[in-house]
Amino acid sequence: MKKLLILLLLGVPLASCDLTGDEFLAPQNSSALTEEMVFSDSIRTTAFLTRIYSDIGVDFELGIWSSHGNINQATDDAEYTLSSPTQTAVIHYSGTLNPATYASDGNMNLYWRMPYENIRRVNMLIANIDRSPLTQATKTRMLAEARFLRAWYYAGLMKRYGGVPILENKVFTALDVVNVPRNTYAECVEYVVNELDAVAAVLQEPQQQPDQFYGRANAGAALGLKSRVLLYAASPLFNGGAIEVAKGTPVEPIISYPNYDVARWQRAADAAQELINKGWYSLHVNNETAPGYGFYEVFLRRGECKRNCVTHFFNGFFDVTALA
Repeated sequence: MKKLLILLLLGVPLASCDLTGDEFLAPQNSSALTEEMVFSDSIRTTAFLTRIYSDIGVDFELGIWSSHGNINQATDDAEYTLSSPTQTAVIHYSGTLNPATYASDGNMNLYWRMPYENIRRVNMLIANIDRSPLTQATKTRMLAEARFLRAWYYAGLMKRYGGVPILENKVFTALDVVNVPRNTYAECVEYVVNELDAVAAVLQEPQQQPDQFYGRANAGAALGLKSRVLLYAASPLFNGGAIEVAKGTPVEPIISYPNYDVARWQRAADAAQELINKGWYSLHVNNETAPGYGFYEVFLRRGECKRNCVTHFFNGFFDVTALA
């Protein structure tokens, strides 16, 4: 009687159940999705792309290091309140980071591991999206968004490590021996810029983007990221490695450009001007309520600022940028 009551409470239709007792109680692993199951279903395919978006704010997630802050606390941008030498932030800012701790601690290698996890997801989407029952127009848009996100994650890697391995569309399996050499910093810049130019030509302009796509990459996002990548490339850290040159240390092309070239500043300026000239964005100004109040409103009035103002979109790379 007790067993029958439990089954009735669970809402099990006893009369139509063909399972034996053992089969009924056996654990059902509903998360074991195959590539075929994911990419043959339009909702799951869309969710797969959305998952790639979910890590774009890793720099800004306040509790990313075991709820104890993020990479800003390893710099002068923030002050870390804990002092234990085993804390991730302390290891970073005290200079005690080493290969052993980096490889063994998930917090340490997060900013290397997470981008490549998402780059792999992008490559899986590219390899499998033709299976999806989605319309061709939707597939084209999703592929462009995915390539934008891949460029985004590569840009984050370059910001921290200089030149990194470029995998193109390769999807490694558990059986592969992964031994990919690092590309030079210059090769990484060109790869990311070329990808962003390509997707900017496919993605919608901000004013054309439907409301339900708010927060997804558009052509303005692609050109804005291109501008920022080229700005970093022109900076003293990467443009000939000025800091190392000052120390008399030979510049390694994997870390930065091996020589200084003032033309890189012009290229960055041209990229910014390209986006400005599109006329998609303008500053949101409100000095009547209070001086500089317009900047405050940008973060609170989504609908008004969505298409008409320069707004904060992707955390970690941009402060106030021309992205919607």
